Amino acid sequence: MAPITSIRRFLTRHRWAYWALIAGLALIVGVLALEPGRRASLEQQRWGTLQAVLVVTEPVDAGASIEAVEVRNYPIAVLPDAALAPESRTRWPVTARHRLSAGAILTETDIADGRAAVVLARPGDVIASVDAPRRLGLITGDRVMVATDGIILVNDALVIDVADDSILISVPARHAGAITAAQSGLGGVSVLLIP
Repeated sequence: MAPITSIRRFLTRHRWAYWALIAGLALIVGVLALEPGRRASLEQQRWGTLQAVLVVTEPVDAGASIEAVEVRNYPIAVLPDAALAPESRTRWPVTARHRLSAGAILTETDIADGRAAVVLARPGDVIASVDAPRRLGLITGDRVMVATDGIILVNDALVIDVADDSILISVPARHAGAITAAQSGLGGVSVLLIP
């Protein structure tokens, strides 16, 4: 008689052996199913505790507002220095000092605070303040022209900060004097957005 046939007959006569075999197989499957979770837990302990940080969800250009962020948990061992925790920023959006790709962990060095204008100014340029009402809708990173009395003073200025009634622009040093003189004159200056 074949061994499989004799095993089948034995299990048919002794139901307790049949159910013991089923329970044993279920136990083995359960242990195997829990193993990946146990290994993940061991890896987490090996890497250390998790910390919530802010992560950019869309690419951001230098000088642009960082608006799309989300909170993610990463092991402390892999976090860069000065990574921003969710409670560290209360005023959004903030300005990017340099280009950020989607998925980048935000740090204090990625955002411009206080002297952001100095960081965002183009090399060799100076920073000039120009009267421009907020209703123009200018944002950091916009390219503008500055004109007075129908004369274009600067044809490619970079907006680096926007306040309620004025903007800071990065302009070549040779044009800064003309902008200052035009603002103090009767005509004032006009800011034209370059699309």
